[in-house]
Amino acid sequence: MNLDGYLSKATILDCSGQTDYEMTLLLNGDVLVYGRVGNYQINPTTRETSPVGKVVPLEIVEQAVAFARSCL
Repeated sequence: MNLDGYLSKATILDCSGQTDYEMTLLLNGDVLVYGRVGNYQINPTTRETSPVGKVVPLEIVEQAVAFARSCL
């Protein structure tokens, strides 16, 4: 079963209107972020990223936390 149509999603655009990041709220509460520099997961409660050691800009972490909270 494909759940993509049921999961909450958001898109962050850059200043020229191009997609910079796409976020998907997963069933476990983590936010999956697709970006130009790769894909990673953020736990909005602990702010930990996966894969471990992945450097994620603070503003993206904050956006992921705000996105997860807005979906509750």
